[in-house]
Order: sequence, then structure tokens, then C-alpha cells
Amino acid sequence: MLSATLALLLQGAVPARDSLSLLEAIRYARNHRADVATLSARVEEQRAGRRLAFRLPNPTVEFTSVAANETRRISASQSLTPLSRIRSDVRAATARVEAALADSIQRLADFDRDVARAFFGVHAAEARVRLHDDIAQVAESLAVLAERRAAAGDISELDRDQFVLEAVRVRLKQSKAREDLAVRSSQFVRQIGWTGETAPAAYGVLDMEIAEEDTAAVDPATVPRLRELRASAAAATHLRSSARWARMPLPGLLFERESATRAGYTPLTRIGVSVPLPLFSLGSEAVDAAASRAQQAEAAAREGELETERALTVARSRVLEARRRAQLASDTLLAGAVRLREGAVRLYEAGRTNVLQVLEALRAERDAQLTAVDELLALSEAKAEYAALSGRTLLTYAPADR
Repeated sequence: MLSATLALLLQGAVPARDSLSLLEAIRYARNHRADVATLSARVEEQRAGRRLAFRLPNPTVEFTSVAANETRRISASQSLTPLSRIRSDVRAATARVEAALADSIQRLADFDRDVARAFFGVHAAEARVRLHDDIAQVAESLAVLAERRAAAGDISELDRDQFVLEAVRVRLKQSKAREDLAVRSSQFVRQIGWTGETAPAAYGVLDMEIAEEDTAAVDPATVPRLRELRASAAAATHLRSSARWARMPLPGLLFERESATRAGYTPLTRIGVSVPLPLFSLGSEAVDAAASRAQQAEAAAREGELETERALTVARSRVLEARRRAQLASDTLLAGAVRLREGAVRLYEAGRTNVLQVLEALRAERDAQLTAVDELLALSEAKAEYAALSGRTLLTYAPADR
């Protein structure tokens, strides 16, 4: 469990300016970022391609009129070549739709992860600023007290100067913390597409609540990225079959009607077929190219399976170890640093230790607090990464609205 002081610093009060919880930030980003709107467009594009795969090409109609002999001719032709490969084309188009759906799910999960990273980055930066503000206040108070005690002759000027220098060091770190907050706030604004005048604050706790069972091992077959690769490989395989069937020379249909306005002319009607003549190419080049693309897609799917298993294993390990580090830093390291600082101050007031021991204890407490913040940030980012690799939206885990 976090210490009460650190918990309050990480929770923070709701700022006077606009603030967003993680759930609100994700929803806002989904409504205002153009990238999200393109996800459905990608799927609709492939669905339109599937509908097109069912269609034959439109017939060609030609009309001619010869004034010299007062004749008119209407002709129409219909190609039937796609019929030989239409089944394979439809299957390939269906596989591309499945790949687009899996890709949109993965992209949305990655989008949520990026929003969560920006959100927790701002949250951690705000916590660091609050910590440095409190530390700076303590350091300034000690510096003022040291000035008074040095003037009264209770401590040496060397001790006084050390307290003053420590206050300066704290102010430098305080400035860096504020700079980091400004940078992360701008990144957060960009990530969610914020339209307000001032950057919103991050409201909530610096930890995403994911249960233990949600970090259990994930079946790689359910990961959207791998499903996309497999669907793309299936589409390439069907297109290879389509290229083979396309070599079959199916005849086209021809119709022609010729008439004249002059007397005594008998109208003529012609019905026939046209067959493509493979004079310059037998289509083997297209088959070879399609076969190469299918081979590459199948290899990418196999490699993607190995990479997915590796990435899931690594991400899960990071979550488990980050959870242990965050608990250790919050429960043990921070509590020990607080006891060390309190003991050093008591000994210094009793004249049993020097000022260096007090300064070291103060620095140790400050470093422990910042380490706890950093480890909680690392834990939240690790959880977000694991959820994204699994293809799960963070709306499932984000805390409820206020």
C-alpha cells in the first residue's frame, strides 16, 4: 500500500482548470482525433471491394449511323472472363475485410495505449511538481532557520551555507519538473486533440486498475495483429488461385443489329462469341507474381506468430516485475526513507549528528518519493502496452467517470 502522503500527492485535488480522467481522455480523443474516423473508412473500403468482386464488367454498347446508305448499326459485347476467377476473388476480398477489421481493432487498441501513456505522463509530471514544491518549501524553511541559528551562533556558517545550497539545488530540480510538465502537457493535448485554451490536468490515480487475470498469458491466435497477418496471407493465397483461373480463356458474347431506312433492305442480326487469343502472353507471369506475393504473406504470418508470442511474453513479464517494483518502492523504500529523515532531524536537533546527515536523509526521502512515482508510471505504461498487444481497449479498465 502507498503511504498516505504519497497517495495524496498522486491523487491530488481536482484542479481549478479543466481536468480529465483516463476514461474521459480516451473518449474525448476518440471523438476529436481524425485517425479514429479513418478506421471505419478502411473497413468500408474493403467491404466495397468485396461487393465489387461479385460484379461482372459492364457491357460495351456501340451505335453507328452511315448517312450515305442510310444504315444504322447497334452492337453490344459482354466479357465473361472474370467468371473463371470470381470465386477466388470473392474469397480474397472477404479475407481482406477480415484483415481490415483486425487492423482497425489493433489500431484502436494502440490509440488507447498512446492516450494512456500521455495521460499517465502528465499525471506523473504533476505529481513530481507537487513533490518538488513541497520539498522546496521544506528546503527554504530549513535555509531560513539555518540563517537565524547561524546569526545566533548555534551553528557554523558552513552548516548554514550547506542548507542554502541545498535549497538552490531543490529549486533547480523544481524548475526541471515544471519544464517536464509543460512538455508532457503539450504531448497530451496533441494526443487527445484538445480544443480548450489551456491544457487539461490528469485527474485520478497514477495506476490503471487491471486485475491479475487480465495479465494472464494470452493466446496469440486471438491477437488482432496476428489475425490481420493471417487474413492477409489467406487473401494472397486466394489471389494466387485467381491468377491461375484467369488463364482460362472464357469466350465473350457479341450481339449486333443492322438496319436501314431505305426500302428493300433486310435487317441483319448477328450473335457470336469472342475468345481472347494468348498470342503474346499465357498469363504465367501474373501467376508467378501472385505466387511470390502469397509466399511472402505466408512467411510474414509465420514470423508474426513468433514475434507476437515474444512480445506478449516480454510485455507480461514487464507488468509483473513493474508491479513488484512499484509495491516495493511505495511500501518499503518510501517508508524507510521517511523514518531515516525523521531520525536524522531528531539527532541533529539533539546535537548528536551533523548537517550532512540531515541533508542526505532529505535527499533520500525526495529520491524515494520520485522513485515511487516513476515506478507507478512504469507500471501503468506496462499495463497499457500489454492491453494494446492483446488488442483490448482500455475503456474496459479505465476508472469510472467522476
